[in-house]
Amino acid sequence: MPPVPPGTVTIPYLGTTLPPIAVMIRYFGPQGDPSREVTISFAGHPVQINRVLAGNLAAAGRAIEHIGLGGYIRAAGGFRTSIGGSGSPIPYSMHQFGAAMDINEDGGPNGNWQTMTMDPRIVAVMRSYHWWWGGNWGGASYDGGHFQFMGGTVPAGLPPMPVAPGPGPAHSPLMVVGVLVALFGAAALLVVLAGIRWLLAGMLAVMLTVILAVILVAGSGGPSPECRLEVAAAVQLALHDWISTPRIPAACRGVDRSQLRHLIMTDIARDGE
Repeated sequence: MPPVPPGTVTIPYLGTTLPPIAVMIRYFGPQGDPSREVTISFAGHPVQINRVLAGNLAAAGRAIEHIGLGGYIRAAGGFRTSIGGSGSPIPYSMHQFGAAMDINEDGGPNGNWQTMTMDPRIVAVMRSYHWWWGGNWGGASYDGGHFQFMGGTVPAGLPPMPVAPGPGPAHSPLMVVGVLVALFGAAALLVVLAGIRWLLAGMLAVMLTVILAVILVAGSGGPSPECRLEVAAAVQLALHDWISTPRIPAACRGVDRSQLRHLIMTDIARDGE
């Protein structure tokens, strides 16, 4: 058996269905444990995945972007605590271990997991990174947007995150007050020394003071890319768990789950505009 390259982890072949749950626990940790999950960027989309697979899946996403198919992916999801809506009875889901992900199962065009297709080039890229496509399953098990890890050698550690611009300089209230006092004093001195005709100059100084104070207090910081990824992933996870529970409102029962998720996400996006 060849030696394992440094900086990598080897997970034995898991098959293309479900391995024994003891095997999953050994390599990925407890079932449904969110502490084992991290959020990565997969072809520009936030995905929660088991930390063991984070570098591997992030690299697969970059490979998809490299061949010009990043725009093909509208939505992506990974870890969830529920089994989900598989067409076949299963004892657990690979998603519960963060070892599976879904692409474009959002109810949009070609977005129903039971009937959708996948660009064969994406299937090939994912296969090269040890991910099995659920479209290879037949009958009730068919899942056109599903990919799950089959085992293999993957990079150890977490993938690098995009570098976020740092927050703006911190300004204490005392500093802001000092600037206000100094500028008001300068305006008053202009009025006293130059006469009433310079009153306009004093008023201008006051206006500049107010503008400067607003800039100082507001700063220039904003949510980092890491923060945006975490929030988006949390929203997707919460939506999936809510849609998968029996507590769904009566008026929404019978609606395809992917279409319902798409409707909710559309409303959220509209509210954020």
